[in-house]
Parts: sequence; structure tokens; C-alpha cells
Amino acid sequence: MSGGRLLIVDADEHLVYAVKPYLEREDYACTVVADGPAAFDTAAAESPDLIILDRVLPTMSGDELARRLQADVR
Repeated sequence: MSGGRLLIVDADEHLVYAVKPYLEREDYACTVVADGPAAFDTAAAESPDLIILDRVLPTMSGDELARRLQADVR
């Protein structure tokens, strides 16, 4: 059984690649993006079950991204 689809949004690739293997071992399918616009597009295309989101991102804050994703769902 699959653990689900995760979207990981963080510009710190060292942190992402330290955590990602543990999630994948638990059968989570992980997609990684480094900025808000890419995360918005990926979330729309892939409909992840959960988004792990850093609040400090280049080009768009994590807070702004969360607001835009929430508005898009309504």
C-alpha cells in the first residue's frame, strides 16, 4: 500500500535530501520543488496528499503560497 503523494517545497536541498529517503522508505512518493511558483504549478498538476512547505522561499513566501493554494481550492 502506498503511503501517499507528498510535495516537498524547500530551497535547502541538503535538508530535503536528508529527509526524503526516510519518507520514501515509508512508501511516500515525493516530489521536490524549490520555489513557490513551481510548487503552485506542481500542486495543481499532481494533487498531492500533503505539502511540506518551508515558509522562507525564493520569489514567494511559503505563507503566500499557502494562501494562493487555499484560494485555488475554494
